[in-house]
Amino acid sequence: MKPHKMIPRSNPAFTLVELLVVILVVTVLAFLLFSLTSSVRKKASSATSVGNLRQVAAAIQGYVSDNNSTLPGPVLTDHFPRYQDNALSGQLGWLLKDYLSSVPQPENSQPRMVYSPVLDYPAAKSDAKNPKSRNKPTYVVISRQTDAITGAIFWPMGNYNPNSSGNRTPPMTVAQLAARETRGKPWITEIDQIIRPSTAQYGSEKTPPHGNHRNALMFDYSVKGIPLGDPVW
Repeated sequence: MKPHKMIPRSNPAFTLVELLVVILVVTVLAFLLFSLTSSVRKKASSATSVGNLRQVAAAIQGYVSDNNSTLPGPVLTDHFPRYQDNALSGQLGWLLKDYLSSVPQPENSQPRMVYSPVLDYPAAKSDAKNPKSRNKPTYVVISRQTDAITGAIFWPMGNYNPNSSGNRTPPMTVAQLAARETRGKPWITEIDQIIRPSTAQYGSEKTPPHGNHRNALMFDYSVKGIPLGDPVW
C-alpha cells in the first residue's frame, strides 16, 4: 500500500484589510452605543427635572393656600439642592420646607445644612454627600419680570437683595400676580452656562443639560421644555 500523502493546510489569518474592517465596525458600534447611552441619560435627567418642577409647582400652590394667597419669598435668584435651614437663606428649599422633601446633613461643616432631592437632577452633577460646600445652583427663579402689556417691572416672589433703602421687596399675592401679563413666561428654570457663565463658584457644567432645551416652570404652573434659542429673562 502506498503511504497516504499529507496535504499541508495553511493557518487561517486576518489580512490587513479584514483587520481594518473589524476595527471600523467595532468603532462604529461603540460610538452608537455611547450615543444611545448618552441620549438615555439626558432623557432620564430631563424627566427627573420635569418631575422636580411639578413638585415645586405643587409646593408653591400649597404655600399660597396656607399663607393668605401670598407667594413664597423674598427669594434669591439662584437656588441650591443644599441650603442652610434658616429664614435668612432666601432659598426655595427653606421657603417651601413644609411642602418639599428634604433630609438633614448633620455631617456638614456648615450648621443646620439640609439637602432637598427635589432641587437636584442628574445632569446638574451636584453631590449631596459633599460635606464642605453647597456646590452649584441647580435652578434659577426669574424673579424680575416685565409686564408684556404695560412694560412695568414686578417681582412675583419678591427680591431678597435689599434695595437702595435697605429693604427687601416682598412677594406678591396671587391677585396682584393675576393682574400682570405673564402668559408664556418662564418662572423657574434650570441653570446652565448660558444663564450663568462658568465660574469657580458654579463649576464648569456642560451646556445644555438635556441636549437642546432647558425645562422651566411657567406661570400657569405647567412645565415646558424651552429651546435654547428662546430667551428666559
